Amino acid sequence: MPHILLVSYPRSASNLLVQMLNLDEQPAVVKDTKRGYHFMPLAMLAMEQGFWEKPLSQWSADKKERLRQAQLEGFEALEKTRAAADGTGTMAFAKEHSVLLLDPGVMNEYTFGEKAERWQVDDGEKQGEDNVTMLSDAYLSQWRLVFLIRHPAMSAASLYRVTADAVWQNNVDKASKLNYMRNSNRLAWTRKLYDLAKELNQDPLVIDADDVISEPDVVKKFAEKLGMDPTLVKTEWEPTSEEELQKKTPRAQRMLSTLLASSGLRRDKLAGDVDIAAEAAKWRDEFGEGAKDIEAYVRESMPDYEYMRERRLLA
Repeated sequence: MPHILLVSYPRSASNLLVQMLNLDEQPAVVKDTKRGYHFMPLAMLAMEQGFWEKPLSQWSADKKERLRQAQLEGFEALEKTRAAADGTGTMAFAKEHSVLLLDPGVMNEYTFGEKAERWQVDDGEKQGEDNVTMLSDAYLSQWRLVFLIRHPAMSAASLYRVTADAVWQNNVDKASKLNYMRNSNRLAWTRKLYDLAKELNQDPLVIDADDVISEPDVVKKFAEKLGMDPTLVKTEWEPTSEEELQKKTPRAQRMLSTLLASSGLRRDKLAGDVDIAAEAAKWRDEFGEGAKDIEAYVRESMPDYEYMRERRLLA
């Protein structure tokens, strides 16, 4: 049974998709394991240590070692999930944003224009030329990569909005924030992973957030193709109780606020037919000078979004 690696990006409605898949009730999916963001501690440490401020060549050996240790711990957590599934004859399910899977050396080169050594974390053969992740082709071949996309105008504006109070500490400078968002919003990373999955003969699936929200049958078909029971897909649920809400960190409460307060699908979150110029005018009212950065992210990513969307799963 192939293990599933859902590749998403920030603010793409990935938590909604996971909620609908109803993984806790899916008999084919391993229970009591971490189901995503195994490399989030690495990403948070990178922010704290100034990864987005300067190229790796200017990092001290101690800082690099701390980053490598966090990278290894993330990989070990992912392996723990996979091993638990292997031990029970079930499938592992893990969700990771594409930016969390990227090789730090690749991000360094894109962000600062300075070539850096690769940071492959597993002991498989060296990554192929088209592999931008920290994982080898051989390791990725043990998973089936599937992809969630959302119109960049929806995801980029939402990420800009929440990072103001959920991700960043006051000591993170503006340039670092912009470098982080530039990489997080870059759908070219997701497209590269999709093309790599094709090269690895994985038959990658693509599902669009608008279809997740408006076409539950697409999610059922998605579940069935992954080896899950489509009849267990949920479209309604109880809002998160105050007691459960208080167990979550302030950051999680902010990032998940819409889903935690919901009792089902919200059509007001659909992208529909987006007029980027009209949206940019709204962003200028809301974000001021930041609107130009959002618009740049969106326009840069549109060709990659359209490429992925043409390949999406339909009901």
